[in-house]
Amino acid sequence: MAQLEDRKGNIKYIIQAFFETLLNESVCDQDRKGCFLLNASLEMAQYFLEVAQRVSACLDRTREALYRILVTAKESGELTSKHDPKNLADYFLNAYIGLRILGRTKPERIY
Repeated sequence: MAQLEDRKGNIKYIIQAFFETLLNESVCDQDRKGCFLLNASLEMAQYFLEVAQRVSACLDRTREALYRILVTAKESGELTSKHDPKNLADYFLNAYIGLRILGRTKPERIY
């Protein structure tokens, strides 16, 4: 999230860098360990309330970081008024989650 929160500049490049980092991590994960957060979500959250709460809080922080940079982009005119930052943040979060999960199964195919 620091990558999202600390970057300044064009929203396209910020989002692109965020997803390129994700893709590179997935492809370089030779053991296919995947993302600890999503592994905990898929494997443990249904059994342990605290795990579910922590996963939810982390995903909320990710969505919020995406939302903040999208609001900034909208305020600067990079996003048109037809683009809703909340909906885009939800979309990008879902894409992030999906790519993280796919990265565990066949990382070379997520490009």
